[in-house]
Amino acid sequence: MGNVLGTIYCFFNSFFGVNLEAHLWGFDGVNYSNSIAFNAIGIMAILTSLFMVITYYYIINHPRFYRWWSWLIVLIINGTVNLFIGYSWTINDLNNGVIADSLMFLRDVNGDIVSELIYSSDCWGFGISNFILATIFFVIFSFILKWWSSNCKYSPF
Repeated sequence: MGNVLGTIYCFFNSFFGVNLEAHLWGFDGVNYSNSIAFNAIGIMAILTSLFMVITYYYIINHPRFYRWWSWLIVLIINGTVNLFIGYSWTINDLNNGVIADSLMFLRDVNGDIVSELIYSSDCWGFGISNFILATIFFVIFSFILKWWSSNCKYSPF
């Protein structure tokens, strides 16, 4: 599943860059021997989206909340939670020095840093990618699971 999730995330690598992508694929500076972070982040996005869909259709499930805008609010909450999951995962790796030096910096022949290759904005970009994917998962789960809801089965349409 990790290769599938990683491949899906890589459609959005223009948001977060190839160096952060390589880190999330498990590149340790020499080879790809670390665990694939796309697995954990993607599974969290899927489970969070599933939880939010079940919450909306079967726990909240109130006639007052069957409108499309109620569904949209839950969708945005789900996306926002996943945005911060993706951002916090990558910013923690960035701040704690977990990312390989060869991915972080471009160095000259003397070993001096010429330029930085991964920025905090790349972490926000990955968070946005996670937001988009979680939104897609939420919509898919909604169309699969909404039919058995007693009050919200016609939401969002």
